[in-house]
Amino acid sequence: MKYVKLLVVFALFSASVAFASGANAQDGTDEVPIADPEQAQGGAPVPVVSSPPDITLSGVLPGLTAGPDVLDALTPAELAEAAQQNGQTVEALSQTLANDSAAHLSADGILIMVDVFEVGADVHIGEDGQHEEPEVAAGGVAAGPFPNSQTFLLHSRPGSSKVIYLDFDGYNLPAGTGWNGGNALTALPWDTDGNGASFSQSELDTIQSVWQRTAEDFAAFDVDVTTEDPGYAAINRASLADQNFGTRVVITDTAGLPGDCTYGPTGGCGGIAAVGTFDWIGANHDFAQPAWAFPGNPAYGDSAKGITAIAPHEAGHVLGLTHDGQGADEYYLGHDMWAPIMGIELYEPVSQWSAGGYVGATNAQDDYAVMASHGLAALADEAGGSVASTQDVVEGQDYLIGATPAGDIDSLRYIAPCSGPFTFNANPASVSPNLSLLTQIYGPGGVFLQQQANSPVRVSNDLATGMGETMTETLVAGQAYTIVVFPFANGDPFGAPPTGFDNYGNIGRYSWDITEPGGCNPTNDLWHFADPLGGPTATVTGSNAGYTAEVGELFYCTSPGGVGTGNSAWWTWTAPASGSVTMDTNGSDFDTHIAIYTGADLNSEVIVACDNNSGLDGLDSSVTFSAAVGTTYHVQVDGIANETGNIVLTTRGCLPSTHNDDFSCANTIGGPSDTVTGSNAGFTNQVGEPDPSCDFGSPNSSSAWWSWTAPSTGPVTFDTIGSAFDTVLSVYTGNAVDALTEVACDDQGGSQASVNSSLLTFQATAGTTYHLRVDGFFGQTGNITLNSRPAPHIRPFGTVVAEGTGGANTANPVIQMHDGTGTAYSFPVDVTVNFATGDIPANPLVAHPVSDFVATSGNITIPAGATEVTFPVSIVTDSVAEPPLLYGEWGVFTLNSPSPNAVIDVASFFGLGIIIIVDDD
Repeated sequence: MKYVKLLVVFALFSASVAFASGANAQDGTDEVPIADPEQAQGGAPVPVVSSPPDITLSGVLPGLTAGPDVLDALTPAELAEAAQQNGQTVEALSQTLANDSAAHLSADGILIMVDVFEVGADVHIGEDGQHEEPEVAAGGVAAGPFPNSQTFLLHSRPGSSKVIYLDFDGYNLPAGTGWNGGNALTALPWDTDGNGASFSQSELDTIQSVWQRTAEDFAAFDVDVTTEDPGYAAINRASLADQNFGTRVVITDTAGLPGDCTYGPTGGCGGIAAVGTFDWIGANHDFAQPAWAFPGNPAYGDSAKGITAIAPHEAGHVLGLTHDGQGADEYYLGHDMWAPIMGIELYEPVSQWSAGGYVGATNAQDDYAVMASHGLAALADEAGGSVASTQDVVEGQDYLIGATPAGDIDSLRYIAPCSGPFTFNANPASVSPNLSLLTQIYGPGGVFLQQQANSPVRVSNDLATGMGETMTETLVAGQAYTIVVFPFANGDPFGAPPTGFDNYGNIGRYSWDITEPGGCNPTNDLWHFADPLGGPTATVTGSNAGYTAEVGELFYCTSPGGVGTGNSAWWTWTAPASGSVTMDTNGSDFDTHIAIYTGADLNSEVIVACDNNSGLDGLDSSVTFSAAVGTTYHVQVDGIANETGNIVLTTRGCLPSTHNDDFSCANTIGGPSDTVTGSNAGFTNQVGEPDPSCDFGSPNSSSAWWSWTAPSTGPVTFDTIGSAFDTVLSVYTGNAVDALTEVACDDQGGSQASVNSSLLTFQATAGTTYHLRVDGFFGQTGNITLNSRPAPHIRPFGTVVAEGTGGANTANPVIQMHDGTGTAYSFPVDVTVNFATGDIPANPLVAHPVSDFVATSGNITIPAGATEVTFPVSIVTDSVAEPPLLYGEWGVFTLNSPSPNAVIDVASFFGLGIIIIVDDD
């Protein structure tokens, strides 16, 4: 029998090394030119590494000092100080130094670990209880599951505040750290083929495999295991308040650290890390970083298995863990098929965290508690343990059996989409799983149906089969079943010989594959497989032909007691906002009823609203209810007296975001002066919606609706001036979208004020509600501005002018615009009106010689923004004396045909504009 030589050293930091004042250090950015080089983080702070300011034992020890010598050299006060700065009790540190021949302190009193492993000096207890040579895997590796381009972009838990960075592509160690005698070092990229400038396909596959294995080791913790450089700030802990920190594990082809440990053809240094420094702060953290892995040591074989025997192990040291040994050996090599991560996992396919749950264990350290004390928290359970679970199984989704004191149990619901035999496969991690499972299935009402407990089998040092489990059970369509998953550890690790493992480290991720019976296509015949409705406004079609009732299904608004029903089809709709919602079956080809429910499952649903025959044709159904934001509603459509056929189901949600998409959800606009805004983006037309007469045949398909009730009888103007697209504006009366009468329509009337906007004026009747429809020309959409404003009122104002003696004179009568109350008023577009002068109607009191002025007529424009305009009338002079002013010569002018529609007001004598000619002969 060979002697086991496991030289594992809790080694010293080499010496206390501090920067001189003002010196700068490199930031550790990788600079080795390889196929996928990591880039320095732009603008990231550069750590100035120095001896930790609160480490005060510098110079007390001469350097690397073995445990017994440390205990002899240090006074009780100095030992207490060393324990304090390493975060341990004096008793714990003393036991480590006294009982572990690998335990050392540096000159600074920092506890670190150098893992030394020699070729040919190790033995293992085989399946037959006899010793066997190490099985160090070497050479080929399975193809990586990810594209080569993703090899250095892998993340196990992106977004986590803690990180473990597996650094394969070289590292520049700055001077002034606790490593390599305080000297700088360029660590080479990991390399197996002698070409350090690039990674081969085999190397890329190995890196992906190492990441998978390490991610599985830390799957139960809130930490991101990554191959992508997260940057300095994500690793360093700047202050006590900084909760974003981690560690770098440098996996390098460099043969150790010359100032600390090396390896050669027969083995030697395999890895080195400072103990319990994961959550150190500032310069202390920089001083202790990184951890190191040297898989080129021939004792490890440079394989995925060999690298994973080092990298998680060294990360464990940084997180405060010490070795899991047996008897006099610092490392436990494992038994049967199992080994602890903090021992040596080279020989067994299953590696787990351990609290000493095996025969002869030397370390009862609670790995989870220790790692948590350094900032690595266990993830919360994401699946409950109740048989009444309502969390559905999602095929292919990862689930976690986590690190909980009582052992995590997952309970998941499965609704059978059809009847027949179903097979459920619980699959642990595809590479080097840490988790072994037991599964159960329960039927409706919690009736136990079956249990399957696995029996893992060791195939090789890198493969165990049977960690997952398979169940086959005949299920009934629509019924709810519960699948329960337990961590299940086979064997007796305290037996003679020991077998299996306990449940302490039996954690990890798993997923489900579900095989359904042939021809099983779930439809919305079943409540659980209801089709989702879009919305808040949408129309879907379907059928209930061949559908049947489920056990416990309710029927409302049907014949008494639901007699003659049972062909229901189901939909779901989740309210995006609170508001009124209408759902109808208009257009269906049979006698329908509709019901709306809430509830977590079919057996706990609560009726919200229902209807039988309130639809358009007396056979269709329509129901309106108040929806609450975020609530999911189940919609049941069935036929009366077992009728089946084609279903048309329309949802019209009067919700804030799309409230006025439908006629029945129109927003209101005030008047006589008001401005509202909105949008028709994403809006659709309804069945029966009118086509505006002024759209020139363009397709209008995105209408928005407003309503306005006239406060008084008279003209009113509406326009879309300020809208962001080419609008078509139309006005209607009526009570249903398919029974409206057009009152007015315009396409481009407001374009003078706003390009492609609409403007119209119509005569309103007090108390009448008018429906305003805004759409886009040829389907355009965008932001809408809708304005109501008084229609322009136009009135003539007369003038008095002297006849003149030396020649002709000119009268300038006024045409004024007001808002209907007499207040001067401007309009956003030009208003044009016809005018004509003429003789005053016969009146014996006044003279009216037409010959005294030149008759004129034509069109005149009141420009947009103006309130009045004048026009010239030429006066003809003569030598005849006119009567006095009151009875003098009078002329008139009249107005008509304003455009756009306006009101001509009576503003002077007989409703005419008067021109009075005053005598000056």
